[in-house]
Amino acid sequence: MLYASSEGTAGVLGNTLAEAIQVMIAIPAWYDVAGQAPVPDAMRAAFEPSEAVLKDESEPAIDAHRAEISTLLGLGLLSAEDALVRLRDSLAPDHGLIGAGVHDPLCQAAFRARGARKAAWAVRRNR
Repeated sequence: MLYASSEGTAGVLGNTLAEAIQVMIAIPAWYDVAGQAPVPDAMRAAFEPSEAVLKDESEPAIDAHRAEISTLLGLGLLSAEDALVRLRDSLAPDHGLIGAGVHDPLCQAAFRARGARKAAWAVRRNR
């Protein structure tokens, strides 16, 4: 599943729409977290403060909302750790992210994941 913003950023969030939605439910700040991929500790370090602010200040009932949304959509609720792994894996070397600016966090994460050095102009799944 490809995410493309109106500002021109793009990235692969999952192999299916359901997988992408599960990640977004588990990690509302997925965009910031994805920018730290593929380093698990860096991804977790980006996730934990945003999750704490969400639970403490913005939306204390976020866990109940996650469960409700997942149930309504017929999706399994991912743990934060499983969602971090899924997000990291969606940026793995078998996905090519091309066309986003080299300063875009998703683009940088995808390039780090596969050691790529420059952008091109499409999104493709290598076979």
